Amino acid sequence: MPINKTICASALSLVFLLTNQFCALALTQEEAADACQAVKARMSKDHRYNLSPEGDRTHIYMIMADQKLPYSLTLGWVQFRAKAKKNESPAVDVKTKTDDKSQFEQAFKKQADLLVTKDDLSATDEAGLVLPLPGMKPLQKDYNEADYHNLQGCDMLSDGRVNDALKEFQTAIKIDSTNAKYQNNCGALLALKGEYGQGVKCIDLAISKDSKYLQAITNRALLHLAIGQPDMALKDAKYALTLDPKYFPAKIAQVRATLEKGDMASIDAALLEAAKLKENNPGDWQSLLLVADCYFAAKQYKEAKEVCRRIQQLSANNIDNLLKLAMCFEKMGDLDNAIKEARKGTVAAPDDPRPHLILGRYLLANRDDKSAALQFERTLDLERFCTPAIKLEAMNAWLKILLKENKSDRAEELAYKWAKANEKDAKCQYNLAWILSMNAQKKKEAIEAYQKTLKLDSALTAVHYNLGLLMIELGDVRNGLAQLRTFVKIAPKDSDASHAKELIEKYSKNL
Repeated sequence: MPINKTICASALSLVFLLTNQFCALALTQEEAADACQAVKARMSKDHRYNLSPEGDRTHIYMIMADQKLPYSLTLGWVQFRAKAKKNESPAVDVKTKTDDKSQFEQAFKKQADLLVTKDDLSATDEAGLVLPLPGMKPLQKDYNEADYHNLQGCDMLSDGRVNDALKEFQTAIKIDSTNAKYQNNCGALLALKGEYGQGVKCIDLAISKDSKYLQAITNRALLHLAIGQPDMALKDAKYALTLDPKYFPAKIAQVRATLEKGDMASIDAALLEAAKLKENNPGDWQSLLLVADCYFAAKQYKEAKEVCRRIQQLSANNIDNLLKLAMCFEKMGDLDNAIKEARKGTVAAPDDPRPHLILGRYLLANRDDKSAALQFERTLDLERFCTPAIKLEAMNAWLKILLKENKSDRAEELAYKWAKANEKDAKCQYNLAWILSMNAQKKKEAIEAYQKTLKLDSALTAVHYNLGLLMIELGDVRNGLAQLRTFVKIAPKDSDASHAKELIEKYSKNL
């Protein structure tokens, strides 16, 4: 029986269509992503998702573009495939009658239409997981459990549930600790939460598994910036850009690393590169923030203020920008507007200690001690989120206000409280000693507190001076002079050094 060549050609076309589904769709990777509901739903919900096509697969990753340091997380590499619809009638059997051609072509068209329907594609990642819609479990029975936890982590992050997302990534690592993607995602979130030590460990593990993992290498550059290592950050950023010269977070990391070096040549170079990024990415929040930071570092406060105003139009309640704007006004001598912007910061981020501290600082400079004290108190109420530097400044400022208002009992009460809560913090012990030294009945206790401070941190040179004065005042001249001599030796240029020398000369004569 002769074979109908037309039918044969159609059959071969259908076979090609079924076995090379994405090619038959004649869609770009971007169009396929838009056609896949599981991917489209996530990208529509969270603008931070990005696509990076490579051959017949696409990398889907998320850039934390709303953060000063844009860490990246990976959903994974996916391939788009056509799904067979349920309850569809099977294709008509091929026959050899005179109507064979028309019947087969109808069947062919029906199957082809099924495959190219733009809302009926699925995405399968590198672990074999067919991505379900957000909030749904995979339909396949043999799905990769670790990868599903990673997917849930990404979905939770889109919902703003950072802690829950971190738990999902950590669960994925427990199942498969060798997977670079899980380690990278976990490290990025740890860094986002300020847990830099653990974050670095995870990112290093990711890179050890994949030495050309672009997102992980860039994340490590950003982590180095966060912990004050600009040289190492620059090294990683440059390497990341050799892997992908267009990768935006790596460009940000490179310019920030240059800026963080701090010398004028580096600041000028960073400003030049930041301006190029801004020109090539008009309206981009990250580029604008970088330019503002470069202007601020260059002490061009008026220019920095204008850029911050532009950022405010894009992100009205961004706390970093509000504080930068407040500092621009303060540097320009406009304390009223500085207070206004800092106050906006306390409203935008009521649980962030930084705006409260900065507002308190400006109110104090504006001689509004009572309002300033309330802000310092609020700062310390948020102690769990305070860095040691923030905590110390708030403590010192509040204690000084209380003493200025003759509220020494309250100052002493707080100093005791903080010293007890922070027994190994030398500066808290120093504050207690300083307050007690003003109480005639507690000078011996003050000496003990100063001595405890020195055991915790011998580099606090002022302790030797204060301790020497107290010991001489209480009659222990020999030990007092020993403390003053130590002070003069280690801090010869201190403003109190000349007074210490006078006392040494005066009391040495009587020994």
